[in-house]
Amino acid sequence: MANWQPTIGIDELAESIKAILDKEQITNCTIIGHSMGGYIMLAMAEKYPSLFNSLVLFHSSAFADTEEKKQARLKSIDFIKKNGTLSFIKSTTPGLFGSSFTTNHPEAINKLIGSGENFVEEVLIQYYMAMINRRDRIDILVNFTRPVLFIIGENDKAIPLDVSLKQCYQPVISHVFILKNSAHMGMWEENDKANKILSDFLQTVNG
Repeated sequence: MANWQPTIGIDELAESIKAILDKEQITNCTIIGHSMGGYIMLAMAEKYPSLFNSLVLFHSSAFADTEEKKQARLKSIDFIKKNGTLSFIKSTTPGLFGSSFTTNHPEAINKLIGSGENFVEEVLIQYYMAMINRRDRIDILVNFTRPVLFIIGENDKAIPLDVSLKQCYQPVISHVFILKNSAHMGMWEENDKANKILSDFLQTVNG
C-alpha cells in the first residue's frame, strides 16, 4: 500500500464506459450521471459530443473541486488508509441523506452501507484521487447544443444548491428540477418524483 499510486483518472473511466457502449453498438444515447458519474459523463461528452442526444447531471457538477473540497477529499483518503473502507462508508453514508430520511429509513441506509462492505481500499482511494485531479468542464455545458437536465437536492451537502444553480444557465437548453426533500441521494429519498422527472425528460428528448 505504501508504494501504491493511483493510475486511473476521470478520462480513463470515461473510456471504459465508451468501450461498453461500443460493445453494445450504441451510437446515440442519454447518460444519467449521478455525482462522480456526472464527472465521467462530461469527460465523455468532451471527447464524443455526437454520442449524446442529451445529458443528465443528477446531484453532480461540471465545476472542478475547490481547494477546500480537495483538502476534504485528501482527509478522506487518510481516514480510509487508517481505518479501512467499511469504517469510512459507515461514517460518511448517512451524511449523503437528509435528516428526515436518515431518521425514518435507517434500514435503507444500513443496506447501502452493507453493499460497500467489500469495496477495495485502493480502488476507493483511486476514485477520490480521480475526482481531485479532474478539470473544470463548464465549457462542455456551454458548448453542448442539446438538452441538459439538472436534478438538484435542496439539502445536498456534497453538491450544494448554490453551486448547482450556477451551472444551470450555461447550456443552450436547460431543464432544472430541485428535489426539496433530498440531499445527495434523490433516487432513494424521493424515488417516485425523481423517476417521474427522468421519465418525462427522456420522453421529451426522444420525441
